Amino acid sequence: MTVIKMGEALERLDNDAEIYIELIGTYIKMCEADIAELVAKHSGGDAARVQFLAHKIKGASMTVGAEDLAKVSAQIELALKANPSADVGLGVASIASVFADTERELVKIRDTLQKQS
Repeated sequence: MTVIKMGEALERLDNDAEIYIELIGTYIKMCEADIAELVAKHSGGDAARVQFLAHKIKGASMTVGAEDLAKVSAQIELALKANPSADVGLGVASIASVFADTERELVKIRDTLQKQS
């Protein structure tokens, strides 16, 4: 089960649900593009770019409360930071499915919040 820490995310946003709703939309679009690029750069052997994208995805995921995607991204980032030649293939292979689960949960949250406002 994908963990979304909505309460923590809303706290960071002064409990402004409208901003959180907007942020979810922006986050999903950004992650779709960044994950596609991360996978492509990994295939091309660009470890520095993969590390940067993993860091970016991790930070954005923490902002919206997407704990699982933040963890996978952090693992990729830290492995490459410690060793640019590290084998992060398993993390890269799983990031798209973790994002799909995350997106599904965030869309449910967004739809619920929109109905309440």
